[in-house]
Amino acid sequence: MTYLKYSCPEGTYGDQIGASDVSDCKPCTSGYYCPSHPGPPSTIETQVQCGEVHLYCPKGSSKPFSVDLGFYSIDADLTQDLNTGHIRTDQVECELGFHCQNGIRYPCRAGTYGDSLGLASEDCSGLCPRGSFCPVNSIHPLPCSPGAYSTGKSALVLFYHMHAGVQY
Repeated sequence: MTYLKYSCPEGTYGDQIGASDVSDCKPCTSGYYCPSHPGPPSTIETQVQCGEVHLYCPKGSSKPFSVDLGFYSIDADLTQDLNTGHIRTDQVECELGFHCQNGIRYPCRAGTYGDSLGLASEDCSGLCPRGSFCPVNSIHPLPCSPGAYSTGKSALVLFYHMHAGVQY
């Protein structure tokens, strides 16, 4: 009797003895990848962990994918928990008020605002204009209230009081 060894295609694994057809292969689990030829065949669904936060592996991956600029990676729980950095399953476009670089989401810093999806610059959409202020994670500049002013590029509002024509 002759036995043939069947190597599953990339992105799949084979855990059955005597497998003889591609239908015997199963997709690799999200967060992991399953390489194939020229290396040894993948035999478990969690063959190789995906890698760092700048990489992700959807179900059936044969190799890790780089996270696109303006996106961040998530784990199987759909969170950006950096403690699960080696089992990233997907990428998500950066939300309003954030910028994303190297697979990590950061809030727009004070003095900037982020009014577009998928921002990649740490300046987000731009610096806060004169007469407005932008706290951390701002989507739009906020106007200064009466009796306050800002010179722009600021997260702070300066207040002044008028008393008998004297500015304090």
